[in-house]
Amino acid sequence: MQSASYLIRPAVAADASALLNLMRQLAQFEAYADQFVVTETDLLARGLQSEQPQFYAFVAQDVYGVSNGVSNGDLIAYAVVYLVEFTFDLRPTMHLKELYVCAEQRQTGVGNALMQAVIDFAKSRQCGRLKWDVLPENHRAQAFYRRLQGNEVKDWQAWRIDL
Repeated sequence: MQSASYLIRPAVAADASALLNLMRQLAQFEAYADQFVVTETDLLARGLQSEQPQFYAFVAQDVYGVSNGVSNGDLIAYAVVYLVEFTFDLRPTMHLKELYVCAEQRQTGVGNALMQAVIDFAKSRQCGRLKWDVLPENHRAQAFYRRLQGNEVKDWQAWRIDL
């Protein structure tokens, strides 16, 4: 999928370094950079070069260059998803683990384009639903997802045990 200034495509092995850089930016934004341990090797082994990937990634790549400090070919956004294959209705659930757009590229439509790529991918895998989490204080993200017809799930609370 291409727009006037970016191309949305599946991430490939050659993207590992740039993808990792964007992931670190998200970790900084969400205040867990001190716990972030993903490496390029992890991205390659667990997804980008794996026969049985644990995740799938989509990237937005600048195609025309030099605007807002972005050079032609730079990655400006990404989305990471994973599948839960077995669910109550025997259709997989797609989980959007991360969606991040560089600050200077927000409000350009790239987030919408990435979400559409994720939705199309989920449909191609015959998923019954797409789920994601949003930080309670990230009101801009909440507004973004509402514009995309996303609905807050109030029936469930997110819980976890740190092991």
